[in-house]
Amino acid sequence: MRRVRPLGPLLAACAVATALLLVGCAQPPTPELEATRDAVDGAVRASASKWAVAETEGAKALYADAGREIERQDARFGPARDYSRARMLLAAAREDGEAAHVSADREREAAQAEAADALRRARTLLDGARAAIRIAPSPRDGRAEIDRLRDELHDVDLALPDVDRLIAVGDFLEAARRGHELGSRVEAAVARFFGKIDRGAARAPCSGAADAVSCPREVVT
Repeated sequence: MRRVRPLGPLLAACAVATALLLVGCAQPPTPELEATRDAVDGAVRASASKWAVAETEGAKALYADAGREIERQDARFGPARDYSRARMLLAAAREDGEAAHVSADREREAAQAEAADALRRARTLLDGARAAIRIAPSPRDGRAEIDRLRDELHDVDLALPDVDRLIAVGDFLEAARRGHELGSRVEAAVARFFGKIDRGAARAPCSGAADAVSCPREVVT
């Protein structure tokens, strides 16, 4: 008659073997994954597809690589899993994400300052041009040339609130571009106007006639 071995020791041995097997299984880097996701998401929000774009895309790519590496290791047999490369990729992605966030904030602040400076410069040039034509002598073309300059300055004045609105909604790049453009328009209009004056004075110096449009005189506004 065969003797039946008691199951207790066998079950105990299986339990010990299972425990050892589980201890040998590498654990997925879940905390690191969550921390990196937060860092990369923060960079994406700060970037808004405008600021530190290359740095943000680099952090996103590393994070995606880490995710694929984790999936690859998850698919392997327990004791064969190794998440060391995934952890290395996550650390790099987190570092790049944090750096991209800082760069995005810096670029946005610089663009905001440039937009404000461009708008301020355009307004200063406009105010200076209006003051100048009040005392400027008339060009040979007379009142028509003065009216043309005033119309050009008026158009710039009407466009300035658009730059304010762009700044208000955070479109600093476009605001800076428009502000610089409006300032250049004022400069070009004033240069053309005073160029007419200079050429008129060279061709027909004042003869002393009070009503001659070529004679330097104060513009009545």
